Amino acid sequence: MYRCTLGAPLARAATRCIARAASSASHVPNKHRAVLDALTPAAAAAPGSAAHHHKAALTSLPPALNQALAHVLNAADGPRIRTGAVRIFDSLRSTSGILDPAPGRAAPPRLMSLANPDRVLTPHHVAYDADLVPAYLAARMPACYAAAERALAETYSKLGTPDHAPRTVLDLGTGPGTAVWALRCVERDMGVEKPADVTAVDVNRAMLDAARALGAQAGLDAGVTFAEFLPANPNARFDLSIASFLFSEVEDPALRASLLRSLWSLTDGTMVIIDRGTPRGFKRLVEIRDWVLAQDDATILAPVRRSYSCRCALPTGPNLLSPTQCPHMKTCPLSTGGRDWCHFAQRLERPPEMQKTKHAKTNLEDVKFTYLVVKKSAPSLVPTNSAALWPRVLGPPLKRGGHVLLDVCTPSGNAERIVVAKSMGKDAFKAARKLGWGDQWPFGAKAAMPGRGIARSRDDETVVAEDKKKKDGGKQDKTKKLLSGESRRKATRLDEEVLVAAKEPAPAVAAPAPVVEPSVPAPAPAAESAESAASPKTAAAAPGRRSRLAKRKEINEALAKRKEINEALAKRKEINEALAKTKLSDAE
Repeated sequence: MYRCTLGAPLARAATRCIARAASSASHVPNKHRAVLDALTPAAAAAPGSAAHHHKAALTSLPPALNQALAHVLNAADGPRIRTGAVRIFDSLRSTSGILDPAPGRAAPPRLMSLANPDRVLTPHHVAYDADLVPAYLAARMPACYAAAERALAETYSKLGTPDHAPRTVLDLGTGPGTAVWALRCVERDMGVEKPADVTAVDVNRAMLDAARALGAQAGLDAGVTFAEFLPANPNARFDLSIASFLFSEVEDPALRASLLRSLWSLTDGTMVIIDRGTPRGFKRLVEIRDWVLAQDDATILAPVRRSYSCRCALPTGPNLLSPTQCPHMKTCPLSTGGRDWCHFAQRLERPPEMQKTKHAKTNLEDVKFTYLVVKKSAPSLVPTNSAALWPRVLGPPLKRGGHVLLDVCTPSGNAERIVVAKSMGKDAFKAARKLGWGDQWPFGAKAAMPGRGIARSRDDETVVAEDKKKKDGGKQDKTKKLLSGESRRKATRLDEEVLVAAKEPAPAVAAPAPVVEPSVPAPAPAAESAESAASPKTAAAAPGRRSRLAKRKEINEALAKRKEINEALAKRKEINEALAKTKLSDAE
């Protein structure tokens, strides 16, 4: 695993320099010195050395694991891997939560199958047999590794020095051992001398066989025991318990509750839950979080990244750069029917097998995930000047010209959108623009807007009504702009002429018996219709605002009615002239 905020090309260049220099750092160029410091275990273990990493660094599979993955996949059939990967992606898309119905809302969109574009997806899971496991290794395992590595790195950073690292670890639902290999890399980066003893449990034998093959080929299986069942010893306890992408695959609520109780009872230190960054994955995590909050011996440590630090003035106080806990121990503000969910992103450098299987044009992928780190200890009071009371950023900063918008989760248990203005100072403004997804914000805000941004609820009738009013007003302004100037004056004059012509009374003339008056359409209904179509009062009372096309259509209808009225008036004029000639001839 190589972590660097300067990008993958520079990290790879520094890696080549390290390889050429063997074990000596004297031959590394100065421009790569910072990258070398970030890659060495000593720098990673030093407290506060990586605190300037504001954004999620690039993660890639370690070379040994990458080679082991290629070796295992070489024995599989390539076309069958692609076909199995499409089946897996269909299953993941169907169970993401987008298809879940919501009361009082519009019907969810229909998702079409990737394997069969004519078939509509329905929520389903796939059974990972011996034929489908290679597809999982090629298409899904690297992404799960990136999320597990990020969550475990955060966990180990909160546990303190390498001397406090867990000695026994339980990985429930290990699959191909993804979280185990991520744990081994985190231990190496943190400078842990003796790796922990890991018990990896999974009921799928095909997955366990793949995990054994990967571990043996990569040389990472030392101290790892694979099993199909949980330990039978009632006194078994583990310093660290992991459940990686497990609960979103279990649909039965009773089974999920049983797994959670068993995992918590076997935990003697810290429990880490990792799941997909989808609405359903977040829903599963909220269930676990609510259950944990009901316990008396639980403290939520994450999700949160390291405390914010940069080369600028920070608020003073003790423990400002120490690992911090979750902003609050209350109900998650995004779990109350909002339009968004709490998740994070980790950039992954795809291995060649994954890029080939997904037919991707680039080797970079942003893995979306959500996670929870819980410590089995009674909640303790946090000092008022502690970094634990800083808000946590829930999404990428929205950078504007003179200000930055941040969606944060506050220690009070609310989600707000805050404004960081340039007038707050150069340091605060620069720090806001460099914030990463999941960082903490210590500088305060120029203004705070509760219920906006990510915290906005879809069911908030007031907000929806305000948005609709603004949207309708925008349509009206657009219509006025399109009909402004000469075109608008012509339309007004045309409406006035039509009204005058329609309201003009017909002359009363008694026709003699010999003359047969042709049938003339009565102008009164036309005048009434034209008046109702062009009346400003009717237009103002109609619901909604008319678009430009609707206005043009009404004008065309008014022109057609005006033409009919003119034809009727012309015929009436001919009749009057004929009557006048008849009277003149009678008089002579």
